Amino acid sequence: MKIEKLNQMKVLLVEDEIELSSMLENAIGEYFFTFKVASNGKEGLELFKEIKPDLVITDINMPNMNGIEMSKEIRKTNPNLPIIILSAFSQKDYLLNAIDLSVTKYLIKPFDPDELLESISII
Repeated sequence: MKIEKLNQMKVLLVEDEIELSSMLENAIGEYFFTFKVASNGKEGLELFKEIKPDLVITDINMPNMNGIEMSKEIRKTNPNLPIIILSAFSQKDYLLNAIDLSVTKYLIKPFDPDELLESISII
């Protein structure tokens, strides 16, 4: 996808770190048609059903439902939806779960918002 088409996309960010979600919303949110934020996997799944995003960006470790569990539920209804995982963990188990879910990208925190934007633009 070209960066010019980002303004047609609906994006769902699921991140429990309020500072990070606010920073990302401020840094890249304006590039998209819709940029919604959820603070945990359960809330993310509800917003997913409501807004039907073109892309999900999610943390792994969150309360109520983690990003892997939420992504598994999303895959049941939309197996081809691009999912980008943001994680402070590069542990083998997390990476293998992400591979099993066919995630589009796995970024290790901290990362540059421009790196995330670049990853989205080539989806």
